Amino acid sequence: MSKGIVLKNEQRYDFRKRMVEAYAPNLRDFDVEPEGNEYVLRNGIGISGEDAFGQVVKNAAKDFRAFLEKSMMVKTSARAGSTKDIILKISDDLGEYNTYKGYRIEITDRIIISGYDERGLAQALYNLEDVLALRRAPYLKKGTYARKPMFTPMMVHSGYGFDQFPDEYLQQIARSGRDAIMIFVNDLNGTPHGELDFNDVIDRAAKYGIDVYAYSNLLSKVHPSEADAEAYYESTYGRLFSVCPGFKGVILCGESIEFPSRDPHVSSFNWRNNFVDGIPTGKPSPGWFPCCDYPEWLRLLQKIIYKYRQDADIVFWSYNWSREPEEDRVRLIENLPEGITLQATFEMGDSFKRGEVMAYSADYTLSFEGPSPYFESEARAAKKRGIKLYAMTNTAGLTWDFGVIPYEPMAQQWQKRYEQMVRARDEWGLSGIMECHHYGMYPSLLTRLSKWTFTEPSIPKEALLQQTLAYEFGETVINEVCQVLQLWSEAVTHYTPSNADQYGAFRVGPSYPFCLDSDIKMQFAPDAVGKNFCHTTYMEN
Repeated sequence: MSKGIVLKNEQRYDFRKRMVEAYAPNLRDFDVEPEGNEYVLRNGIGISGEDAFGQVVKNAAKDFRAFLEKSMMVKTSARAGSTKDIILKISDDLGEYNTYKGYRIEITDRIIISGYDERGLAQALYNLEDVLALRRAPYLKKGTYARKPMFTPMMVHSGYGFDQFPDEYLQQIARSGRDAIMIFVNDLNGTPHGELDFNDVIDRAAKYGIDVYAYSNLLSKVHPSEADAEAYYESTYGRLFSVCPGFKGVILCGESIEFPSRDPHVSSFNWRNNFVDGIPTGKPSPGWFPCCDYPEWLRLLQKIIYKYRQDADIVFWSYNWSREPEEDRVRLIENLPEGITLQATFEMGDSFKRGEVMAYSADYTLSFEGPSPYFESEARAAKKRGIKLYAMTNTAGLTWDFGVIPYEPMAQQWQKRYEQMVRARDEWGLSGIMECHHYGMYPSLLTRLSKWTFTEPSIPKEALLQQTLAYEFGETVINEVCQVLQLWSEAVTHYTPSNADQYGAFRVGPSYPFCLDSDIKMQFAPDAVGKNFCHTTYMEN
């Protein structure tokens, strides 16, 4: 009788060690011989021009040398000295790749990497690691190759721990092609989990080519028309950006930033206290409706934030009122101030049939690839207004469907979403993506698959999936793994993304397996995941 697979006994947080493993040691297959049209990276190879650049390139070059030595078993030289070196340079002669993070690699009897900027040079080096790892040998096909990003920013939360960004994890984020992270901000240097030196995170992230966005939990107790409104918001958003001008921008989500709106459709209370004498008001709170005075509030924030960072990206996220009538949502978009970025959730709010039962995507889900009618209506309105459009896509690999796994490995279903995102870019100008919320980015086959999907020129999706699986599992089991992922991709379309499931056992795991009635109390303090989120009635008995 087979004893089966015996799992290693791990200590808590051992997963973090795997998260920051940059590359597998001894990855090289010495039985693989170079082909006639391949350049061979031999012992003693160096990188020319590295010293002329800043820390973004230096960190990527250091990483590339370590990859060659540990994974490819190629000894490198810290000093360039021959025509066999890798040469780095900045160029504005890259044709259609002459853009942010664009680069060109020319491989003849040496390797010349031309980047539009330092981030482009860094991505070229990281991407060469992928190509060499797939080849399982230090051989590169000769020719000229160029790439550029499809979306920017690509924003992720930390999968290492809420708002925890050690350097090793930042490098993994950069290696995965992402260029922005988010920090939950309750106050200056304050997060839901305590104190954090924001400027330290900003400075360290910049060394890996990563921007930092403030995800706002700042209180908004004053209506923008009140006499002391400017002084009040100067003490919150102004203080944040005056002390931390390195923040690339701020993300404003209704439930986190709602203010005492005077829109007649809403109560004057926030969602945590939407009662009068213990009786519900019968109206949504301002965070759950596209209030007519949000534009006035945003103009005031712009005035204050722009004093400290003129190019701050102020991202207004319509998540909370996705179910409201289209005419109300579009009216708000039509009146947004110039310079505001609109963000809409990609898959929320759609109804679809599962067998004989109608299902509804109540929140983030992979069971439906998107886009939803809500997203499409707002994307059309954003295009008509000529404002920037971002989407919340969950493409870091995890949705609300399952909360006890690092990522949902339904690769083919994710690829369906990728295709629709590319369509949204082409039709409505989708330019940036927020790839997770609360759950952070766990490096996986999905972050590698999406990284290459979201660069141009595009690679046929079947070939890209095969390459990704070969990278992760080796050539010999590609077909078997692909079949398993296809079955999982089919299975997830039969998942019902209801609140009862997503906010209960599927969200927090087997801790509360007996949610037999609908009275599940939500506790959002301090997290939307974990032990503090779900409280069931039977625990009181």
